[in-house]
Amino acid sequence: AALVGDDATKSKGQQLLKRAVESIEAAQKELGADKANAQTLVDLGMQKAVAELYLGQRDKASESYATAMGWDPTKLDYGQMLTSLKGEDDSLFIETLQAGSKQFKKRWGAEEKSDAGLLWWLGYAQYFAGSYDDAIASFQTSIRKFPSYTSGLWYVGLSHWQKGVEHFPKAADAWELHFKKNPAEFAQTAQSAPQNTGYIGKAIQLLWKDGRPHLDNLQAARFAELLVAADPRKAESWSSLGVMSRDAGFAVSENEPKDTLKSAKDYYGRAWEAYQRAAEIQKRPEFLNDGAVILHYYLERDYDKALALYDEAEKLAEEWLGGSHDFSGEAPDAKSVVETALRDAKNNRNALKKKIGEK
Repeated sequence: AALVGDDATKSKGQQLLKRAVESIEAAQKELGADKANAQTLVDLGMQKAVAELYLGQRDKASESYATAMGWDPTKLDYGQMLTSLKGEDDSLFIETLQAGSKQFKKRWGAEEKSDAGLLWWLGYAQYFAGSYDDAIASFQTSIRKFPSYTSGLWYVGLSHWQKGVEHFPKAADAWELHFKKNPAEFAQTAQSAPQNTGYIGKAIQLLWKDGRPHLDNLQAARFAELLVAADPRKAESWSSLGVMSRDAGFAVSENEPKDTLKSAKDYYGRAWEAYQRAAEIQKRPEFLNDGAVILHYYLERDYDKALALYDEAEKLAEEWLGGSHDFSGEAPDAKSVVETALRDAKNNRNALKKKIGEK
């Protein structure tokens, strides 16, 4: 309180704080390294760090925080500590947690689990510092020690994502595991900021080889599944899953990879399911036509259903293009997509009728 007054009171405040630090150091020396005094020692370490911060001694505060962590890392407020130690970057915060982790392991052993929270925050800071391999290691150890810290899997995925396209499969591994262990948390995290679903969408964009039987399309299909898991209410996400599953099936049929768990038919079946779901959420001509295409050309079944979908797509497209639908506010190419759906629905229906007639 004295520090916020005039020069005289500030001087008095600094003297009091220095005296407090001296008293804490004396108490720490008296208590020694007896583990029975752990809770008192962690409290002393935190109080000493606060006093040193008020004195502007951030490096000493870092040491005191690390000492406290070495006794019991569950007692510290890491969010507050991050703010207190923050300079131009988070390097001092990272160094503090690394020092605290080292002391904790030395005192309690590497397998003791109560440093899981410390490791989560260390991984968090390492991620934002661009130390992606270190972040992955910290988060993975944190989750191993405390499996409920599933939010760390989001950052494991992000760290792999940031390392480049060749690491995208490992990003998908982490996010799939996150969704499996805590679906609500995964969806909430993905929806919490536009850039989060943007990471997933960007992975699809970079991996997808449109219309080509490239095995990268299998990975694109994984990310399309994650996009649907993030928000299953969006018709566009289901449509994207339809496209990615279709092209993944094509890649499997042409390459016959031995390490895939899904057949081409499995992927085509998923594409059909995805287009149906997209049309249920928002009936659009392109969704109807694309679903019919899967039945017609890929699954080669339910031709009557495919013909009905072509008819419906054509009718709806004609109505929309005739003025019943307002394209304002949609993507710039929305109208041209409907025009293409109209053309394709007619051509595909004629081709299917010919195919049926030939049979």
